[in-house]
Amino acid sequence: MSVNRWARGPSSTGNGFVAASSTLSKVQNLQAGTTILDTSLWSSETNVSSVVVTIKAAPGTFAGFLAFNNSAGTLYFQVFNKASDPVGGDAAVHSVAVGPNKMVVGAYPAGEAFAAGVAAGWSTTDVVFTAGAVGTQQNATVWYS
Repeated sequence: MSVNRWARGPSSTGNGFVAASSTLSKVQNLQAGTTILDTSLWSSETNVSSVVVTIKAAPGTFAGFLAFNNSAGTLYFQVFNKASDPVGGDAAVHSVAVGPNKMVVGAYPAGEAFAAGVAAGWSTTDVVFTAGAVGTQQNATVWYS
């Protein structure tokens, strides 16, 4: 099973992330006003505060996310190539650790095709989805078409 794990920060490769196994020297700071994703080109789902959300129940394109965790522990924001809500054991296409009181932004300016659909969720474990007691302490916006 392969899942993309990301560290915070844009990469010079243009995919919006630095792979967690890469050296941190690749992390770049963004200047105020830097555009990493033209959100006017994409639809958005801003109510990803519940445990799971089906964003698009048909083939689509995933473009990026902004995830905020205001809870006391680390949670994993996960994106799935799936036309329905993720369930326990589902493998995420993207899984990013969002620490307490942290925000993570990820962008794919050209988009990434998802053959089944686009779904997202907050998990208590990395790689595969594990529902936890999450609620109003976290939120995310996902851009897609």
